[in-house]
Amino acid sequence: MSAASGAFTDAQAVINPAFSFFTLEPEEQRAIERFPPLQVPFGQYAISRSATALFMQRIGVVRTPYPLIALGQQQERRMAVICGEGLWRWRIADQQQNGDHARFDRLIHKIVQFLALKVSKERFRVAHAPEFSENEQVVFTAELYNASFEPINTEEVSITLRDNDGRDYPYTFSPAGSSYRLDAGRLPVGDYTWKARTQQDGKPYTASGEVYVRELMAERISTVADNALWQDVAARTQGIVVRPGGTGAINEAMATRNDLVARSYAHPSFSDLIGLRWIFFVILALLTVEWVLRRRNGAY
Repeated sequence: MSAASGAFTDAQAVINPAFSFFTLEPEEQRAIERFPPLQVPFGQYAISRSATALFMQRIGVVRTPYPLIALGQQQERRMAVICGEGLWRWRIADQQQNGDHARFDRLIHKIVQFLALKVSKERFRVAHAPEFSENEQVVFTAELYNASFEPINTEEVSITLRDNDGRDYPYTFSPAGSSYRLDAGRLPVGDYTWKARTQQDGKPYTASGEVYVRELMAERISTVADNALWQDVAARTQGIVVRPGGTGAINEAMATRNDLVARSYAHPSFSDLIGLRWIFFVILALLTVEWVLRRRNGAY
């Protein structure tokens, strides 16, 4: 980073969709993006290829390519960098906006868990989220190391997913930076087992595991009321927000609104009698019956 001496600016967080070390729920992402800005040094930022930004900096309404919080992994060393000051304000804002600080605590827990997790020494590794929603892209990442544990991506890496019915889905990873990445797209709901294969210096390497694609249920996306969103909707629609136990305010508000009056609507419609074919056949049947009766009684 190159920064101007003593120059600071305010930057809010914007989620980086390419971040893959762990996942944040949509509710957590929206909450964190509404948290107060951090004071960051004004300057140019660059992160190494082994690191990935969790949040980018948003200065005013401009989304910059500069990281606000970045995490990285280099061999057995893991690190996290927060490029600003004032993270304690986020916990206070979480309490004020949502009634508790669960979202901030989960964010810190996931960062600490990432840093504390012991790094595997296997030369071939495949990583992915434990489960995906049916509307999400199923993404795998893979790493291959030489004898000196330097990452390489010159060998071909393949993977085969198998569903509960025994159907196989073969894929091939693509090089991404110093590792590999596979976007398998959207898969049907169910449990899948997978087995990845590659080789290095003539020696084969394999990895296997399981992944679950769950059914998307809108009710589970956000299970906590978004008070800030309701207040924003009420302000834009001339409505009001009331707390539990304050429903009497609704009656008072409705009584003072002159524009709230009863309305009735009528939609007249007309159709030609000739267009009702069943009436025609009824009349025809009656005339036929009358003709038959007169015929039998000698009226004709």
